Amino acid sequence: MFLALLGLGCASLGPAPLERHRPVVWASKGEVLLVRCRWPDGARLRVSAPLDSEPVMAALRAWNRAGLPIRLVPEAPGAGPDPTDPERPEPHIAIRFVEQLEDRSGRGRKGEADVDCTRRADGGFGLAQAEVRLARSGRDVLGRPVPHDGAALAGVALHEIGHALGFAGHLPGARDEPMDPAFDTLDRLGGRALRGEPVSSKALRALYAQPSGRVVARRALEPWQTRQLDHLVERAREEGWKGPYLRMGDAGAAIWWAAGETPVVVRVANPEATLADPSEVLWIPDAEARRRLRSSP
Repeated sequence: MFLALLGLGCASLGPAPLERHRPVVWASKGEVLLVRCRWPDGARLRVSAPLDSEPVMAALRAWNRAGLPIRLVPEAPGAGPDPTDPERPEPHIAIRFVEQLEDRSGRGRKGEADVDCTRRADGGFGLAQAEVRLARSGRDVLGRPVPHDGAALAGVALHEIGHALGFAGHLPGARDEPMDPAFDTLDRLGGRALRGEPVSSKALRALYAQPSGRVVARRALEPWQTRQLDHLVERAREEGWKGPYLRMGDAGAAIWWAAGETPVVVRVANPEATLADPSEVLWIPDAEARRRLRSSP
């Protein structure tokens, strides 16, 4: 359902939860924006999830008790459209297990999330979809599979669902914070969630204290700097592509559209420089985007 276009994680933050939050990047008609996205207040979010997994269900229950103005409603994968929301046939968030997730260390990652913001028809911004992948096992120093226990799975589920709710960052060293990436913190919080104890997040509370789609930086560009994106926006409108979707993480940033079987992706070549000064943004269209640009009238 969702496309793993990028291996995008999130950057470490300082003590202030939003101080170094990594906003998504949007550009059009000679202007670039940095935007923070979240789900709207009062949202009832359908979550496709393995209902027989107590660690996942415990994490969802914990977030529902965390004081955020949204509600997570789990459903079985493939449950079909919600009759109360016929305009949206797919769930907002999908959670699934995989056997292992690769990383550079060879030990394997415990979880990852792809989270997409979108630019709405009214010009505003908000979250559109997210996919969370949880690894059933990692590897020991000899490369042998090591299953993750219930507390570890619940803790990682808490963390990755936090990303799916819009927090594109980490709070390392923060006390009892689900967005701290340290495994000992997540194992402890996962155990609490399994026991039905409360879990809260300064990071998510700070994000949801601000309006969704808040523009945190705006810079004028030369018209040529957004010409390729402007062409793709027009093609998307004419041909009915889904999107645009905006994604940001440690490994990079991108703007993309779902256009048939092959997504159209434009990557931000220099995300760190762009976050420091949006006027420095550079774009790298992927092969499909270049093909579409060549065929533009």
